[in-house]
Amino acid sequence: MLVLLTGFQSVQSETSQAPAVSAPVLSKAERAKPNVVIFFTDDQPMDSFGFIKGKAHTPNIDRIANEGAYFSNAYATSSVCSPSRYTALTGQYASRCPTPNFARSTSVEGVTKVLWNMGMSDDQWNFPRVMQANGYKTGMIGKWHVGSSGKHGHRKSVPGTDPKDPAVIEVLKYNQEFYCKDIAEFGFDYVGAAYHGNPNDDPNLVKTGTNVHVPEWQTQHALKFIEDNKDEPFVLYYASTLLHVPDCTEDLKKDPRLTPLGWSATGAS
Repeated sequence: MLVLLTGFQSVQSETSQAPAVSAPVLSKAERAKPNVVIFFTDDQPMDSFGFIKGKAHTPNIDRIANEGAYFSNAYATSSVCSPSRYTALTGQYASRCPTPNFARSTSVEGVTKVLWNMGMSDDQWNFPRVMQANGYKTGMIGKWHVGSSGKHGHRKSVPGTDPKDPAVIEVLKYNQEFYCKDIAEFGFDYVGAAYHGNPNDDPNLVKTGTNVHVPEWQTQHALKFIEDNKDEPFVLYYASTLLHVPDCTEDLKKDPRLTPLGWSATGAS
């Protein structure tokens, strides 16, 4: 969940006179910009959080909730993942999406079709672009599912089904680089462990049996981004593929060396 807190400046009338108040002197530490990490999960059941008496053991999430603020009456703007992500990243209702692809799915009467047809234009302000403009390094890990920039061509198709085949691995690695470059166009300095949609949406991953979640791979890239930017303000948008498809419990039974980059004796990197 993404929570944006906005401060409003009060407007005084011309006849009123503001009281003389000295501006507080802030220390360097107080002036420093806070780092921001956003965890965005997919199909998250309420009973999987321990702090709200769920069934799962989640001590770290519980600590974040107990030491921070928990919004118990917050709502997503859509029950479908793409439009809800679009809203979180742009601050707009998905029905206001400005892209030609979205316009083509709108009826002549103006009735919008809000599904997986979201995207963002080059000149559209969004959360990472605003943070970049304010001196932050921006990172994105995991599931995107908010359209393509169209600036880097297309993904390739794997020549076979064996995830150990070097030719298959070469294509899967090419596609991963393509996804990262494409997503970076929307305001990210760093993109890693990227899925353009759900793992099951990628025909190359499905064909090779590499349509797996691999949270360790995503976390590895998240930690790399944090470590590389620890000396300057950063914001990390960590959008996990969990708990949506494929079935994450079935994922646990698969070979842990399977990754979206193919089969690797050491796992994904």
